[in-house]
Amino acid sequence: MNEYKTNYFFLLGRNPSLSLAEIKSVLGINPKIIVENYAVFSCAENLDQSFLDRLGGTQKIAREISYEKILEKFSEHESKIIFGLSQFPGKKNLKAELIKLKKDLRKKGLKARFVNKNFTNLSNEVFYREKLKEKGGEIILFQGKYYLVEAVQNIFSYSKRDYEKPSRNTKRGLLPPKLAQIMINLLGKKSSIYDPFCGDGVILMEAALMNLNAYGSDINGRAIQDAQANLNWISEYFKTKNLQENVFLRDATLRLNQKLKIDGIVTEGFLGPPQDKLPKREQREKIFSNLKKIYLGFLKSSKEFLRPEQEIILIFPFFNLSNKKEGSKRKNKFTMKSENYPSGHYLLGALSREINDLGYQIFDFQKWSYLNSDTIKHGSSTLIYSRKDQVVCREIVKLVVRVLEKINVPKFY
Repeated sequence: MNEYKTNYFFLLGRNPSLSLAEIKSVLGINPKIIVENYAVFSCAENLDQSFLDRLGGTQKIAREISYEKILEKFSEHESKIIFGLSQFPGKKNLKAELIKLKKDLRKKGLKARFVNKNFTNLSNEVFYREKLKEKGGEIILFQGKYYLVEAVQNIFSYSKRDYEKPSRNTKRGLLPPKLAQIMINLLGKKSSIYDPFCGDGVILMEAALMNLNAYGSDINGRAIQDAQANLNWISEYFKTKNLQENVFLRDATLRLNQKLKIDGIVTEGFLGPPQDKLPKREQREKIFSNLKKIYLGFLKSSKEFLRPEQEIILIFPFFNLSNKKEGSKRKNKFTMKSENYPSGHYLLGALSREINDLGYQIFDFQKWSYLNSDTIKHGSSTLIYSRKDQVVCREIVKLVVRVLEKINVPKFY
């Protein structure tokens, strides 16, 4: 018996490959359509707000619907209907579509107004401010088909988790909550994770919100205190499980003396000292030399307790050399395309052979053929995440513990 599947439109984040890799890891399906930052998936699951709240790389999810069904749904409202319409890509027919829908609702005796200021597409902020989910809805027009928005990324919740947590150390580095979610999801459907470079606990906080069990450790005692404070805060404010007792002091390069029941590791290692301008090559080599010891030590110690086929989602730093002179501040606009990194200085590139010798395989994201616009290749393809004008960028890698090959030993009688 075939399951009934619904077509869902996804408005992706600013890094489409990262967004698509996350969706693939969670749903296990490939997109039917990809155009720029927009994708359509056919899925039997109900993709609602609770589903989107678990994704870090998707802005909106909308369900395919006929024009007649839109009118029927809006007719269910007893008060004035508040609605909006967004068209992707571009907004060529947006004004005409808005006026048409409003006229057709009036023909049914319904009062309605649209909230598209200057006939532009709706932002997430407008969706929440106008309470469109309760008062009407947002319609998306994509390739001649209509989609009713079912879920929108809650920018207010992310802002609170990022900026209002009790301990926020800018000198130690700030991992965005959205990226933490994406990293957890890249591990697939797991129930327990470990972050051995937990810092102030962002990955652990997002794991708690996803109702996962999680452990964290750090070599810095102050970081442990910050993580525990943040985990206590998020459990009280968002009513999650409190994971503060799962945080402990540990040097990630040394042997783990505790027995942890985990499905994999999700972590951002030390990215090196903050940089506001590109260091000269000699300085970069010195930074990478110090980081190599940390990363290889961590991978060696992790191999002692990870099982074959278990995975690590790990961030490596790299220096962006695109259109930039050594020792000068960046002036040119930064873009996310991989062709803009022809001369990037990568830590992973210097460690690939040693990682292989330790018994890890770098997962090739290019196996998912549609991930080709913003991946980096070191034999296997990885993913990138960065902001404009960033000197030190993030390279996201999935490492898989290789299964040991069986060796047939001849018997001697």
